[in-house]
Amino acid sequence: MPLGLKVDGDYAQGEVTFTERDSLMLFSDGISEALDGRGQEFGDERLRALWREHGAHPAARVIDTVFTAVESFRGRAVQSDDMTLLVVGPSAPRPAP
Repeated sequence: MPLGLKVDGDYAQGEVTFTERDSLMLFSDGISEALDGRGQEFGDERLRALWREHGAHPAARVIDTVFTAVESFRGRAVQSDDMTLLVVGPSAPRPAP
C-alpha cells in the first residue's frame, strides 16, 4: 500500500540495518505501467530483472539504467504517468583526495 494514502491508516514502523552490499528500490507505477506503442506494459518482471542484474551497482547508475530501459521500451509512445524512482544503496566510489 502506498505510504500516506489513508490519513487514519495504521502503519507499521520498523528498522532495517543495511550493510554496504544492500540496496533498496522504490518506484511509482508510472515505471512499471509505462506502455509501448502496442499498449504493452513495461511490467514488474522487466523491472525485477533489471534490479537483479544492476541492483548492486551505484544508485545513480541503477536509476540511469532503469530510466533508459523504460524509455527504450516505450519508444515513441507518450509517457502517460509520472515516473518516480528512489534507489538507496552503494554510491559511486569517490576519487582519492
